[in-house]
Amino acid sequence: MVVIVDNSSCFAYSLYQLVGEAEANVAVVGANEAIGCIDRLEPTHIFIPHSSVEPSIVSAEIAKRYESKAKILGIGLGCLAVCHAYGASIISAKGPTSQRAEIHIANASPIFKGLAPLIQAGFYHTKEIDRIALPEAFHVIAETASGSLMGLKHKDYPTFGLMFQPESILTPNGRQIIRNFLALGDEK
Repeated sequence: MVVIVDNSSCFAYSLYQLVGEAEANVAVVGANEAIGCIDRLEPTHIFIPHSSVEPSIVSAEIAKRYESKAKILGIGLGCLAVCHAYGASIISAKGPTSQRAEIHIANASPIFKGLAPLIQAGFYHTKEIDRIALPEAFHVIAETASGSLMGLKHKDYPTFGLMFQPESILTPNGRQIIRNFLALGDEK
């Protein structure tokens, strides 16, 4: 079972279409009812997608509550919510907030398995994680050439965050990234 948290934006349904290509058992749950639904559904994977508002307190709570029970992938503002749950500082983005950029990835990260070390990715956000104040709980797994954080992985849990949108047409390898995340088993 895969759960996608709907943070009141179209991003959840774009992600639903992409996840549905690889996994038939998918539920989209509203952020306000997410915790109760996740408790009942007992998913193996949870997606916390981008939203049209500030990073959600509910999304941060989901990241902490299910850190050892499910694989978690926060995307865009969902990534910010996941990182904020562990103490990251969120700041205004320094560069363009909607663009396609080259992202340098860490091939050792299982969600990037089979990808070249440099990928194209689209992102849409006005906030970013303060790299200087990044909690020690995270490994950087993707970044732009200028050093903006684009991907993180928790050191102790199968919790990931991507500041770019794998569900976007601007991210040609997005399907593979989603498939790789869904293929995660019990490894950390």
